[in-house]
Amino acid sequence: MLEAYRRWAYLYSKDLQGELRSDKSFVYAPSPNLTKETLLKLGFPADMKFSQDGTRVLGAPIGNDSFKAQFASNKVDAILKDLDVLALMPSFQAQHLIATKSIAHRINHLLRNIPGGEIDLFGDLAFRYDNALLLVPNRICHQISFQALPRLLCSLPQAHGGLGYRTWASTCDSAFLAAYTHIAHTFPSLFPQYKDRYPQAQFITAGTSPVPRQAYFASRALARLRSVSPAAAETISTPPPSLRELQHNITSNTDSARALLATALCHDIDAPDHPRHAAMYYSNCGDPHTFSSIPIDADTTFTNPDFATIMARRLLIQITPNTREKRRCSCCKITSDTRLEVKKKNISYPALDLYGDHQVLCMTKMKGLRASRWHDPVVRMSQQQSCQHPLQL
Repeated sequence: MLEAYRRWAYLYSKDLQGELRSDKSFVYAPSPNLTKETLLKLGFPADMKFSQDGTRVLGAPIGNDSFKAQFASNKVDAILKDLDVLALMPSFQAQHLIATKSIAHRINHLLRNIPGGEIDLFGDLAFRYDNALLLVPNRICHQISFQALPRLLCSLPQAHGGLGYRTWASTCDSAFLAAYTHIAHTFPSLFPQYKDRYPQAQFITAGTSPVPRQAYFASRALARLRSVSPAAAETISTPPPSLRELQHNITSNTDSARALLATALCHDIDAPDHPRHAAMYYSNCGDPHTFSSIPIDADTTFTNPDFATIMARRLLIQITPNTREKRRCSCCKITSDTRLEVKKKNISYPALDLYGDHQVLCMTKMKGLRASRWHDPVVRMSQQQSCQHPLQL
């Protein structure tokens, strides 16, 4: 190891015209037999830093489990500080966009390098991170915490009717498995003598002979993904050339299965004769753009009350407090004890609801507003796009 260091110092000076300083160098010696005193006797510089726990290489922790856990904790602490600063922004729409488009992606590189799905190693950290990240939609919707369905919808992509908050729980296994699979396919071609160090995760079973630790964690991540989507193994059988595309394929596969779970939860909540939540969820799946659009003018900017309302409807949660008092629409004067009948199906449902459906459909309230607040902005937007992209005649 000392000869390798001296050789690198020589090449660094000869080819790169630089000086390799020993006080800025670092020795990671995981073997308990290699102590600081032993390395000094072998000729290592006295001012060189030394550790038997681990080190950081290209932003990734390399070392024992306790070092990785502490490294991950420090990374999460830095992200949580950014989330605290984000809460000071006056615009709910800006908070949501920065959280989903920037802050939520900072954890991805870490999750590619640690087995984040191992509860005994990172369970507490994952719980703390997810709660802090989902505090953004909690704050916007004025909720203390979310039930199972809204929490699931927060982590689903917008194409599946969610909000696009990439939580630790929804990302850790796909990120780690994608990184390991990418290494398992590329490493043997570079170092054939070490090909046994990275066996394919889908071929590791309970009866397999002792496997490397990282391979063991990858097989467990695949098993957890299979419990969500049985077709998860097919996405890594012939991986694409890029790690990013491989992780995207794995995540897309599991997201489709999680979307089916959201549908099942909607049906569990709904009454058989009035599937309101399922209908609203299917409608939300047709809009993957509203919550990712950057506000550039008045037509694309939401006020805080409006943004809180549309996010609450997206998450299928109540926007009106559930009280026993009789309620009445201030526009059409209809009361909460009025029921609307569907004669063809011989069913009825309350005219006033707690989810804002009547407020959207109230003809008295919306009379004249459909043209000024919906039709006219759509026409202006279409005209702007036509001017930006003229037809080629």
